[in-house]
Amino acid sequence: MSMTSTSTARVRRVCAVLSLVLVLLATASLSAAPTAEGAARLTRCSASVSTHHPKQGSTVTVKARALDAAGRPIKGARVVFAWSFKSGRVSVVRATNSTGYAYSSRNIGSAPTSYKVVVKATAASGGAAKSASAWFVPSSAAGSTAQNVYIGIGPSGYVPTTVYVDAGRPIELTVGQGSSCAAYFRIPSLDVSLDSSKGPASVSLPALKAGSYLFRCSMGMYTGHIVAR
Repeated sequence: MSMTSTSTARVRRVCAVLSLVLVLLATASLSAAPTAEGAARLTRCSASVSTHHPKQGSTVTVKARALDAAGRPIKGARVVFAWSFKSGRVSVVRATNSTGYAYSSRNIGSAPTSYKVVVKATAASGGAAKSASAWFVPSSAAGSTAQNVYIGIGPSGYVPTTVYVDAGRPIELTVGQGSSCAAYFRIPSLDVSLDSSKGPASVSLPALKAGSYLFRCSMGMYTGHIVAR
């Protein structure tokens, strides 16, 4: 065999090896990259909040993530964030980025300090939809003159049954409309009596010392506590 033929064979072998390497690299790159925009079938959705106890007047951010069956992030998935405030529901639509995340931020204003706000994130991609939720409970803003507290009445009594407030700060308390004895709200140690049988009832409370204050209905069937700390 001539030297020219030998050299040509070596070049061909080198080219074949390089081609194989390039194919392997391309395959690895595709498996590590995010899935195609809006094309992958959604398998998992998660949601988290920037803080569970934000101050009134601050901004809260909720993020959701969309993943496919292989755990890879999906870019371009449609995400609906539904913020359930006491004053009503607010919905925002976002799209996930290249890391699979979508974000929604809102200033919570003077949202009641005892009201648990739930944000439901529903993601959709590839004909599938999944939901996840995050929550937060506002706390009073530094320097505010009064903290707004809301206690609702449900089928099983007061909601929530434990209300946390800042000691040393006055309170504007509102009890939601209810029926039966639950509508006749009492705080015995503070000599407070409210009737919310025909609509929400409110009262201004003085700044409380640190401690626990029992509230109950007129018959003592439904109870709860205001905890000042």
